[in-house]
Amino acid sequence: MAAVLTFVTYSLSGHELNAAIIFTSLQAFNNIRTPLMLLPLALQSVSDAYVGLQRISKVLLAEEIDNPVPVLPGAKYAVSSHADYSWETATPPDASTSGGSAGRDRGAAKKAKAAKKAAKKAVKGGVEPEAADAKEEAVPFSLCVFSL
Repeated sequence: MAAVLTFVTYSLSGHELNAAIIFTSLQAFNNIRTPLMLLPLALQSVSDAYVGLQRISKVLLAEEIDNPVPVLPGAKYAVSSHADYSWETATPPDASTSGGSAGRDRGAAKKAKAAKKAAKKAVKGGVEPEAADAKEEAVPFSLCVFSL
């Protein structure tokens, strides 16, 4: 598009167009096309590098902090922590969901459903200790108390 406009402007200004002028100017346009396409990418890379250098300089020029963790040269581990952890435990699968015969375990499945309904009713009325334990066990992992 730029080449066409250039040739129209050149011819309207009173200059003569011949093959030598046309082919050399087309080659010149092809030579400057690639650098002009890469210019936005280069500017973006320069600005990203500038931002990165500013961030790195802030970190490198920051004051050092005191070491809050005591270093024990003769310790067995590099860092020792004292904490209370809790995680949910795996429960054995119900007999109704196992690969056994479904006809034999219908009674057990009904009893399990009845127990779940009773637990839901108890939760609505007031929380029983077993229901509270079930809610606590639903959390896959928790860190209760932690100190280094």
